[in-house]
Amino acid sequence: MTVNILCVMGSDDIFVPENVNVVSKSYSVLSTIENKSPSLANRQAPTITITGSVIMGCMKIKVKRTTKEKLMGFADTLKSLFGDSSQS
Repeated sequence: MTVNILCVMGSDDIFVPENVNVVSKSYSVLSTIENKSPSLANRQAPTITITGSVIMGCMKIKVKRTTKEKLMGFADTLKSLFGDSSQS
């Protein structure tokens, strides 16, 4: 799948599912492009290619997580920080 982006003096947030590969082939002029998704999550997973240009703007590629997944990740972080007291 290919997504073509043209962003001029604006901001684009692109949310992708967790188990896909994301390849960014976009260029920027006085802009930022942030790709916070894995490039190779799994070799057999589908690949999303993002092409296009960003001019005087911002493009962010993020993994879309559900609220439950966010809370479970936060709980695991707290568990590792304070230790699991239920194990004796």
